[in-house]
Amino acid sequence: MPIHPRSLNWWIASLLLVIPLAVIPARAEVKQGNAVVMTISGQAESVSATGSSRILKTGDILKPGDTIKTGADSEVDLLLEHVESTVGLSSGSILKLERLSYEDTRYGRIAQTRLGLAAGELSGKVHKQLAGARFEVVTPKEVASVRGTTFFINSQTGDVHVTEGTVIVKVRLVTASGTLEQSVTVSAGQSLFIPNQFSSETEFHNLHATATPPNLSADKLEKLAQKDRNYQKYVRTGTGGVTETFNASKKANGQIIVFKPPTSIDVSP
Repeated sequence: MPIHPRSLNWWIASLLLVIPLAVIPARAEVKQGNAVVMTISGQAESVSATGSSRILKTGDILKPGDTIKTGADSEVDLLLEHVESTVGLSSGSILKLERLSYEDTRYGRIAQTRLGLAAGELSGKVHKQLAGARFEVVTPKEVASVRGTTFFINSQTGDVHVTEGTVIVKVRLVTASGTLEQSVTVSAGQSLFIPNQFSSETEFHNLHATATPPNLSADKLEKLAQKDRNYQKYVRTGTGGVTETFNASKKANGQIIVFKPPTSIDVSP
């Protein structure tokens, strides 16, 4: 049966609309995490989002919306499974698990955690987080945000690129006449490039971070870390620390030649 030209035009237009949709990558599914009672001393209870309460015991699973209340002389340690982190509640504390969501992406897990501390004290250890993750503790007066520091190091040049957070880089140049040291603070969106030479010690001690060039954006650094073994990605909680040591030669005119790759790169845990 012949196809009418108008029908053919409609079919082609429809096809053009469908094709772009087919190549758009699906967004990672957002899932809900849990908290597990690891240890408990004394007595504590949880109240669900619907208002039902129960006495807590080791191994109990808590969900987003649940509120934990610790009694006098009581303590509770919780494992936040979705971020592999632990938090502890002291006596007389009230903590609501406001948000425990996460997405498993091709680069790893990106979690969004929000804890509401209405009373008492909260302590804990937050596991390293990917860029884009967020860990918040909300108190009656403020929001304390704990975000992961993400940075990349080129093992051949010693260059450091920070995409989130802050990294303190200590650069050590070992020469025949002694060792020179300089600490540089590198913030998100900045890079520390190690020159092949310095005209003098003064220039070395003026070493500083600069804006990361467009060809080393966060996305491109992620791809380099996957394909190029010279690039290593690091994620830390709080400020990161790096110590890089290079052999160097100091000339009679004061010029310092830096030999690469560095002899060692130490990254704080």
